[in-house]
Amino acid sequence: MCFLERLFFQTIFSVVLILVMPEVLAVASTGEGVEAFRKGDYQKAAEEFAGAEQKSPNNLRIIFNHGAALAASGKLDEAIQTLRKSAVAKDTDIASKSLTLLGKLMVNRTKQLLAEKPEETPPEQRQNILDQLLAAEKYYAESLLVQPSETIRMDLEQIRAWKNKIQAEWDSFDRSQKRSAELIKRLQWFEDWEGTINNSIRQANEIPDSPKKFQTLYETAREQNKLTEEISVLKNELQQTLQQKLQQKPEDNEISEQERQGIEAILQNLEQIHDLTGNTDQLLRQFQGEKALEVASEAANLLNRIRLNLSPFEVIVQEAEKKQAKLCNNNPANNKQANNNSTNENQTGENKQTKIPDISEQIREQQLVANWMPLMIFRAKHGLQEMDNDHFTNQNQSEINQPEMNQQENLNALRESMELAVQYGPEIQTLAEESSQLLAENKSEEAFPKQNKSLELLREILKPLQQNQQNQQQQNQQQQQQNQQQNQQQNNQEQNQDQNQNQDQNQNQDQKQNQDQKQNQDQNQNQEQQDKKQQQQDKKSDKSEEQNSSETKSEQQKHDLTPQPKNEEIEKAERMLRQVKRRQQEANEKREKLRALLMQAIPVEKDW
Repeated sequence: MCFLERLFFQTIFSVVLILVMPEVLAVASTGEGVEAFRKGDYQKAAEEFAGAEQKSPNNLRIIFNHGAALAASGKLDEAIQTLRKSAVAKDTDIASKSLTLLGKLMVNRTKQLLAEKPEETPPEQRQNILDQLLAAEKYYAESLLVQPSETIRMDLEQIRAWKNKIQAEWDSFDRSQKRSAELIKRLQWFEDWEGTINNSIRQANEIPDSPKKFQTLYETAREQNKLTEEISVLKNELQQTLQQKLQQKPEDNEISEQERQGIEAILQNLEQIHDLTGNTDQLLRQFQGEKALEVASEAANLLNRIRLNLSPFEVIVQEAEKKQAKLCNNNPANNKQANNNSTNENQTGENKQTKIPDISEQIREQQLVANWMPLMIFRAKHGLQEMDNDHFTNQNQSEINQPEMNQQENLNALRESMELAVQYGPEIQTLAEESSQLLAENKSEEAFPKQNKSLELLREILKPLQQNQQNQQQQNQQQQQQNQQQNQQQNNQEQNQDQNQNQDQNQNQDQKQNQDQKQNQDQNQNQEQQDKKQQQQDKKSDKSEEQNSSETKSEQQKHDLTPQPKNEEIEKAERMLRQVKRRQQEANEKREKLRALLMQAIPVEKDW
């Protein structure tokens, strides 16, 4: 839409400058706000306008400028609250522009909420988007009333067209998703859809002739047209599937004659439903609500018949019980009794009358229950026959293939329910037909006991299935608890194993460390012993040298009384000094080796 592509801030800027009047510029802070807005500093502009608003709280022009600056700075919530104040101005120019800007803000919010592809917007967010568009539509409509403008009128129409387009995309996307469901679910979807259409027609028929009634019928006709399209899509898919199967070679063709006949029967029924829904669409567009309701009811009944023909025994019984319970609750006699009880209990309070449902709808639904009974009996007899054949086969092969316990319980419950259906089915059919006839004769009080009796028998048929389901749920819960306990035990065992492994590893590491320490101690002791031996040897050598030197000296003193030359004494002293230095150096080297050996890091495994 063209107006959505306009530059949002540029629009706000132009509107703000239009409203900057000389009396506003007389306020210093407002002049600075306008200057900041022109420079694109919207935050400062909002602060300046806020200060001006505090000085002149009743000046709606300043309030509008403040709201526009907030919107331009991205503070949409604050901008909306501020602009709502200026939207009530008596000055139509300020009020119209405030309302228009509010509408633009709502449109901008909608664009933020929409996904990149509008049709993929999550369902939980769609209502919020529609609320924003409805608010935008409301603001534009009010602005158009305050100050008529062709531009605002065009924008309003574009918002409405955009809203319709988004809803159409959502509807198309949802319908395409539902087309991938299996056949029974699609038929259930059609049946529910047609039921909603019937209710809309029925509600419209209760409205006196008026534009509202005609609008309701027209919108219902559009829904009926969509359903007709979906029925046509399903019909074409089934025809293509059948043609593809029939065109295959006999050895490759997996479709049986019975399946082919079933598909052809469904196609014939869908063709009939397609004609009925098309006729309903035309009658609704001609505003013939009563005739349209008759045709639409026939289409709903036929859809129900097709779906139940494809449904298993359990589904038929469950739906019959649900439908009969609803009929008993909606019976006028039951509602009258409930109102009497409510009146007796609350004599001093207000008596809220329960709305009596349409009697024609009750007659139709009661006849549906009666029509389901032959199908239920047929399904029960056929199922019992198959179970008897399977039981015979299982008895012959019992040594090879024993059924599981829960499967056997399911079969037993299903067998018991089917036997009850064969027993009570004819009686339920008679009671339902009599109830329908009594309702048609406006004898709801006489029909009520028969309806209750039908409900009791249907619940009796369902009882084995419900009890089995409860038992299975209990078994599943117990199994889950056992699994949880087993998992907990297994986790505890694994933790204990891990702890034992860690303890073993720690023990091995401690043993290795002790061995390394013992080796280091032995090495240190050996080194100390070697050092002591070396020191003893050095002492012996020193003593021997001293003795030799003393003997030599004494001999020289004896034989040669003349003093030794000075050079000989110096050489002797230097030689002794060198010996001392050499010994000190050897001692230092040994000491360093010993220190390095003691400070050497002990290798340890990384995990420890």
